[in-house]
Amino acid sequence: MSLGPIDNSLIIERVKLAPALGFRQFGGAADLLAAQEAKPTTPSLFVLSARERAQPSQRAGDVLQRVPCVIALVYAVSNVADIRGKAASDALRLVRAPTLQRVIGWSPTVDNAPIQFVGGTLVGFKDQVLWWQDEISSDYYLQGPIS
Repeated sequence: MSLGPIDNSLIIERVKLAPALGFRQFGGAADLLAAQEAKPTTPSLFVLSARERAQPSQRAGDVLQRVPCVIALVYAVSNVADIRGKAASDALRLVRAPTLQRVIGWSPTVDNAPIQFVGGTLVGFKDQVLWWQDEISSDYYLQGPIS
């Protein structure tokens, strides 16, 4: 079987190549949980697999399935200039758009389709830290003979 989901560390490395974004912390799922329990270093970016849903096989006798996968980009930003969050929203804007520009349309490997933007949502605002999640997607193929 050929399995080619995105290695999330490739996304982190691509964003790290743009040091002007100013991220002070990067991580995956375990790092995100730890950062949410304590006040994170900001701005931070956490990259984790969110979901996959395979399409039906396109062949009889063996497997050829397109697998769209969604990756979450979770940002933690803060700006203590105001307690209502406007300054934190401004801080998010400074890192969010350039981060998406770094990854949208890029293919991490030859096994992956170019990354597309899916959407974004507010995760929360706590202790003057704004948490935002963007979702991006890419497809890969699962293929091989049926055993």
